Amino acid sequence: MDNITFQYPIWLIILCLAGAAIYSGFLYWKSRQFDETQRWLRPSLAALRFFSICLIGLLLLGPMIRSILEESKLPSLVVLSDQSSSVGSWLEDQDEFSYESELREIQDQLSEKFAISLYEFGEKVSSNTSDSLSFDDNITDISGSLQYVHDVYEGENLAGILLATDGIFNQGLNPLYSSFPSNIPIYCIALGDTSQTRDIVIQSVLHNEIAYLNDEMIVQVDIKANNASGQSARLTVDREQNGQFTSVFARNIHIRNDDFFITEDIQLRFDETGINHYRFRVSGLNNEQNLLNNRKDIYIDVLDARQEIGIIAAAPHPDISSIKQLLEQNENYRVQAFIREIGNSELANLDLVIFHNLPKGNQSLRNTVNSLDTRRIPRIFIVGSNTDLSLFNQLQDLVQITGNQNASNNSQAEINTSFENFTVSESMRNEVRRFPPLSSPFGEYSVNGVVTTLYYQNIGGISTNFPLLSFADAGGVKTAFLFGQDIWRWKLFDFLQNENFNVISELIDKVTVFVSTKEDRRKFRVSTNDNVFFTNEEVVFLGELYNDNYELINDPEVVVQLRDDDGNVYDYTFSKNNLSYSLEIGQLSPGRYSYAAETIFNGEKFEASGGFVVREIQIELYDLEAQHNLLYALAQKTQGSVYYPEELSSVPQILLDSNLSKPVIYQSIITKPLVDMRSILFLLFILLGIEWILRRYFGSL
Repeated sequence: MDNITFQYPIWLIILCLAGAAIYSGFLYWKSRQFDETQRWLRPSLAALRFFSICLIGLLLLGPMIRSILEESKLPSLVVLSDQSSSVGSWLEDQDEFSYESELREIQDQLSEKFAISLYEFGEKVSSNTSDSLSFDDNITDISGSLQYVHDVYEGENLAGILLATDGIFNQGLNPLYSSFPSNIPIYCIALGDTSQTRDIVIQSVLHNEIAYLNDEMIVQVDIKANNASGQSARLTVDREQNGQFTSVFARNIHIRNDDFFITEDIQLRFDETGINHYRFRVSGLNNEQNLLNNRKDIYIDVLDARQEIGIIAAAPHPDISSIKQLLEQNENYRVQAFIREIGNSELANLDLVIFHNLPKGNQSLRNTVNSLDTRRIPRIFIVGSNTDLSLFNQLQDLVQITGNQNASNNSQAEINTSFENFTVSESMRNEVRRFPPLSSPFGEYSVNGVVTTLYYQNIGGISTNFPLLSFADAGGVKTAFLFGQDIWRWKLFDFLQNENFNVISELIDKVTVFVSTKEDRRKFRVSTNDNVFFTNEEVVFLGELYNDNYELINDPEVVVQLRDDDGNVYDYTFSKNNLSYSLEIGQLSPGRYSYAAETIFNGEKFEASGGFVVREIQIELYDLEAQHNLLYALAQKTQGSVYYPEELSSVPQILLDSNLSKPVIYQSIITKPLVDMRSILFLLFILLGIEWILRRYFGSL
């Protein structure tokens, strides 16, 4: 139904009619041009001009045509088909049940009264328009699939969901607690087998993803057995090295009842860096049908974080023992103390050097520091009352001290609130300032601009700008300065106040980690977004190339060769992304992979290499017992129903007889200006055209 509305008051139409009549009458009735013509001509021309002016006036009032359209739309019915391998494993044993043909038959019968959409789901949801279904997904997310349907059909006439699944889910929320609205009925087709067969399964292996070289880790293994009372199994742990598995642990397990569960704690020691692959296995039981869940693989990335630290001192001092003990609380630190200046061969094995009360006398340290600079080895100077300040000033130019060699100050720590090199905890901020004073060199301190200070010296309750603990990064080598000896007092005070060494240990550890962390100065770097991937994850390479000024560039091409366990080689070329490189190679098959990337810039060849592991997803076939109780609860929550495969033929008629199949009539209102109608403009053209022709023909123009 159409009607016309105006943007201006209706009474203006009367003015348009009156104005058109006055104008037409004045133009033709008062004119003497048509006195000699036929009598019908004057009123005809006046009428044509009247209607033309009226039409133009009405169009100027902005009339709008308002149309109401009605559309009948069928209700939507979504079919969600579980495509996980657990369903596929069950279907392989169903000789007399053709799941796909039954599902297609349901769609055909319901298509007259429902708008049917078929989606298949596992880890993700996808629309299915083909004639076949695949059951190879290794992850099932039922709640995620329901949420997907809700998001897609929000605001539409969704009559219900036909959910075909075995109820087993291993990702996402429990469907009962999802946010799917309860007023949309879910009709469940209960697939799978709920009977408990004889089975033993490694349910989970709890472990850290990262370990450190020569560390030991307790790995927790959960083992479950059903209907196997009185039987025995053997748990073994194998480690993969060079493609071969060797046993590192074995233990017999006696199953005491039909609903058996046990947790085993296994200690593993890591003596090889890189990704360590361990396989946990339990032997099969008599008449056990599912052996796929008797094995679980884990991958642990073992890092070499060991640090060789040398403490070089001018003479024995309680500080040396205290610092050594605090550092050795970290198993990755190996500390050696030297009451002498050491040679190049010993320096070559160190990752960090701590100088205590050096340089002094004949120990100028010039050769030692030069050797450290060559190897870019970080260092910490503990400057005390016995340090030769003139030699110290000559040895480095970061901090200069001018003053009395034999004098010292008692300095307490005062925090620098603007320090940003690393995070400072509340205990380091508040507790350290109460520690006993250190013996600091007396004099004036001149600090280079690259030096940042964590603690300043507070002398006799007076704040100064003299540094107590400072850091610098010059020439790619990090240096720390502690201008005060007797740090052993801090250790004892910490224990006296807190009955532990947590505060002083945290301080020593923070300083050591910051100084010993080396900046990556490689000009060409290639890495993956992870070291261990699942088969459903995308493998992405990232690359960076720097010029001599260490500015990011991506002018030259970068190529990479990927090699798998079988020796197959795949060549790729990186894509350029802003100033860096990236490469997405998608999902890969399980196994170990190594890569070698190279590029040429300014005639120089740069290379980078590495490796990663792609692991198989093993969770889907670990438990094949269908969870029909979940489907009943889900159907009850949404006022739906549950049907078994043998009842599928009756499902279409049940849904057709329900009140779900009522179509919905949608009304839409369309409003458009009357001036947009070509017929109106065409009518105006005809009226003016006829008037012009008549006037032309009878000689009035």
